[in-house]
Amino acid sequence: MDQELLQVMREATHADRATLMHYDAEQRLLRIAIALGIPETSPHPIALCTSIAERVIQHRRPIVLPRDTDLPDHLVTEMQHQGLRSLLCVPMVVGQHVHGVISLARLESAQSDFTQEDLWFVSLLAERHAAALQTAHLYDELSTRERLLKTERQHLEAQLTQSAKMASLGVMAGGIAHEIRNPLAIITASAQLIEDHPDDLELHQQCVQKIMTSAQRASLIIEQLLKFSHPAQERFRLLNVHTTLEETFNLLDHQMFVSLVTLQRDFSPDMPRLYGNPELLQQVFTNLILNACNAMPHGGQLTVSTRIDGDYVELRFTDTGHGISTEHLSKIFDPFFTTRSVGKGTGLGLSISYSIIQQHQGTIEVVSEPGQGATFIIRLPVSD
Repeated sequence: MDQELLQVMREATHADRATLMHYDAEQRLLRIAIALGIPETSPHPIALCTSIAERVIQHRRPIVLPRDTDLPDHLVTEMQHQGLRSLLCVPMVVGQHVHGVISLARLESAQSDFTQEDLWFVSLLAERHAAALQTAHLYDELSTRERLLKTERQHLEAQLTQSAKMASLGVMAGGIAHEIRNPLAIITASAQLIEDHPDDLELHQQCVQKIMTSAQRASLIIEQLLKFSHPAQERFRLLNVHTTLEETFNLLDHQMFVSLVTLQRDFSPDMPRLYGNPELLQQVFTNLILNACNAMPHGGQLTVSTRIDGDYVELRFTDTGHGISTEHLSKIFDPFFTTRSVGKGTGLGLSISYSIIQQHQGTIEVVSEPGQGATFIIRLPVSD
């Protein structure tokens, strides 16, 4: 999971180098866990990253160079000597506990420095990943206890669910950045036209309309992103499952586009309302859609259908991918089971989805044959 997270950060921020270091608080030592983009025969960049990381741990705040001016001159000089244009170093902290440091670097050949948006994105994932590490550590300790209080277990499961959600968010990061960048480019171009043609009132009106439309589009994307990334509220409420599905489709629209996956809706009209948690259900839908994209590496079709089956609403997610082998069908909902290569998946998505559907008094199952695609079937009770 460390390597997958670091790779997502590196790609989303266009970093040339990325390093994840774990911190041993008892011995006060940093240990390099993963280093991407750094030749094994060149230890000097690692030494530089470690020196700056020690300052990050000491002050418990991120460092962005060249904007941060608190570093000693010898570290700034060393950075220039190694041909680095910009550095971004962020601590992984939960409460008073420091789990490690994430360091990203751009070479002199890069066209720009790290931005405030890069800092926000890396800090968000670093915080969530630290929470996941804390949760995993607590689970190890709980294995030695004879009893586990129900409130503690629920709290830990909620943290683990949120960590899996942030892993999905990391996969979507590139598409979300693209979706936001387009309306911002339109706004910038329209503002430039207004400045270049101050007397053209008709052009002004057209540009203002484009600015308003693009701003609303960017605002909608951010609103949906925040809704997805925010920890789910415990309060269940009446909901329209079609609305929750459409919000999920909007969030994953670009991800499906770049995966060459065509979405086909087959919604039943007059769908009754459900009693549930839309944020948790959206996490289930997101996981199923991302899994379908992974199952169709060369593109394909995903059909999402809904229908009423007695006192239940049935949702089907059917892809045209490579299918699931018979020996794996009985294991796919087991925690940490994954058929993907190391670093490409945590094996928690379907397990957590299974737990969420159970919380809604529903069921989830899969029907598949190798080479014939897969269909995930969710059945949720209709609200009285």
